[in-house]
Amino acid sequence: MVLSSLNRTFAVENLYTMRKIVHYIILLTLVLSACTSPGHEAMRQRLKYVSDCNRADTVFTERWLSTVDSLVAYFDRHGSANDRMMAHYVQGRVYHDMGEAPQALECYQKAVEQADTTSSDCDLHTLTAIYGQLADLFDSQYLPDDEKQALQMAEQTAMKNNDTLAALKSYELRIRPYFIEGEKDSMLFIMKNVRKYYLQAGDTTDAATAIYAAISICLDKHDYPEAKRLLDIYEEGSGNFDKDGNLLTGEMYYYDKGRYLLAVGQTFEAKNYFEKILDSSLYEARFRGLLSVYERMGIADSISKYASLFAAANDSSFMHVNQQQVEQIRALYNYNRQKQIAEKTTAKLQKTRQERTVMAIVMLLLVLMAAVVIRKIRHRNERAYIRLAKEIEEKKRALAEAIDRLRLLNYDHEKKMKEKNLLQQSLDELHSEQIFLMQQYQEMVREKNQEIDSLESNVKVLESKLQQYASVDMEAAFKRTAIYKLFEKKRSPKYANDLPKEKDWEELTALFRTYFVSYYSFIMITHRLPVNQFRYCILLRLGFDGTDIGVLMNKDRDQRHNLRRLIYEELFGIPVQVRLLEEKLKPYF
Repeated sequence: MVLSSLNRTFAVENLYTMRKIVHYIILLTLVLSACTSPGHEAMRQRLKYVSDCNRADTVFTERWLSTVDSLVAYFDRHGSANDRMMAHYVQGRVYHDMGEAPQALECYQKAVEQADTTSSDCDLHTLTAIYGQLADLFDSQYLPDDEKQALQMAEQTAMKNNDTLAALKSYELRIRPYFIEGEKDSMLFIMKNVRKYYLQAGDTTDAATAIYAAISICLDKHDYPEAKRLLDIYEEGSGNFDKDGNLLTGEMYYYDKGRYLLAVGQTFEAKNYFEKILDSSLYEARFRGLLSVYERMGIADSISKYASLFAAANDSSFMHVNQQQVEQIRALYNYNRQKQIAEKTTAKLQKTRQERTVMAIVMLLLVLMAAVVIRKIRHRNERAYIRLAKEIEEKKRALAEAIDRLRLLNYDHEKKMKEKNLLQQSLDELHSEQIFLMQQYQEMVREKNQEIDSLESNVKVLESKLQQYASVDMEAAFKRTAIYKLFEKKRSPKYANDLPKEKDWEELTALFRTYFVSYYSFIMITHRLPVNQFRYCILLRLGFDGTDIGVLMNKDRDQRHNLRRLIYEELFGIPVQVRLLEEKLKPYF
């Protein structure tokens, strides 16, 4: 009992010193971390700046790569789902503008994976834009099935965001993959629906331009009445003509108009429309239209002339298409660029490993320093323990001597009483002496009883202090267990996808109940906390900070704040004091 009291005494006396050591270690770690990484707010401002540049249609170059790569590396560890999505998206936009399609495609797909569509604050506008960028990439690479899937996801995301215009634009773009596949009926079906939706929204201009591609399809099918109806709609509502009926943009209209006029027998009018095509990129259509006119008129010289011009223009167009394909292949398989990226990535990983090695060495030195200080404290406690043990033994001997003296007084009192009976002749004197002795006896008994009470009180205090000292030893023993080391390991963010399993929590709870009886009784037997609140209190008692608890329990900052508020109200039944939770629980540690 006495030894236990001594242990508790020294634990209390040195608890403050040990806490100061821990605080110094944490402070030094935070300073080192702050020196090796930029502030969170600075990184958010940098991400916002790059995002604003993207919205302003900035053409990104290679010099932006280091910026977006650092944003991705930072927000993959520290950001929200929206931050991670935006970081990967702007990284993809940089690769896209550099003409490196594979890297852009990979970045867009990673950005989509970061989106938390189940969250109420999910950035659906940006997610819609990412699906749109994916569709453009698939279209440039002649991948119609992938393009249709990306456009469908863009449409669904826009509808979830209540952006009906963006959803309609995504639906309208489905004609591109159907054009690659030659599905003209599907193209007509989509254009018909798109026109109907634009008219319902009161947008007559977009309703007229939406059906332009259907004109060529109807001409190919020889459905000339429908082609005439669509031409009239386009001419009246597209806004591409001035007040005198002159075309403002889109010379391909001249070719489709000429084809229709030639088909209905208006040969000279058709010829005039074909001759209006002045855009060199449309010379193939111009010469083909004029060739058809002169074939209809039967003029051999003109037929020969425009047949040659049409063949030359067709060859030029073929070479242009081939040149575009070569550029796409060069962008898709730029192995030299990939090699440079791999080398940069390797160098960055090596630098990261070096930084982590330095941090590990610093932490090891701190741990060794703490071990040395703790060992000195233990040696000092052992010396003080021996000194107090000697003092207690001396007090015990003093108590025994006092008891012996009391016994002697009792013996003297009995002797006096016998002398009184034997000496009747000096009754008065003996009577006075008896009264005096009785008073002296009572005074000494009272003093000795007070001394005994004082000694017992000191013993209880020492026992209490020794019990606290034993509690510290139990906590140290607990932290050497395998289950505690498992949780200590998995508090790192790199184990965010490998959280403790249910059996791990059960093992930790069972062991905790045996080591921390008073604390367990207060939070679980007295108050019956729910599982999440109970586990939070366990981790708090074991010394894990808010960030560690967030990783182990898969809780973000707001969820942890709300959980602490519920625990505080459940345990103490007073208005919310989240910051005081740990302080309020300390008496039960």
